[in-house]
Amino acid sequence: MILNRGVGYGLCGLMDIVGMVTLHNVFSYWGKKNNDLQMSLNAEYLKTHFVDTNLLGQKSGEGYYTYPAPAYSASNFLAIPDISQVKEIAKLAIFQE
Repeated sequence: MILNRGVGYGLCGLMDIVGMVTLHNVFSYWGKKNNDLQMSLNAEYLKTHFVDTNLLGQKSGEGYYTYPAPAYSASNFLAIPDISQVKEIAKLAIFQE
């Protein structure tokens, strides 16, 4: 979205549109077909964190984003945050399992 300001959503939004079940099935198929461990791990991640928890994307109303008003539809979605928000953004960026 940053490189092409004309697009209405990015990769995660597209994944929500396609749906997590479809993505899981595609990744699982190609992981097995090509003996691709990383693709199989990606499929398992989608299953565990999205499919099994009913975060199916637009179909269920939530995936990477919450619908019907996903964050990427906000006019200020790509706005540069104020420097005072750095600590809060850093907290959000730390991946915690």
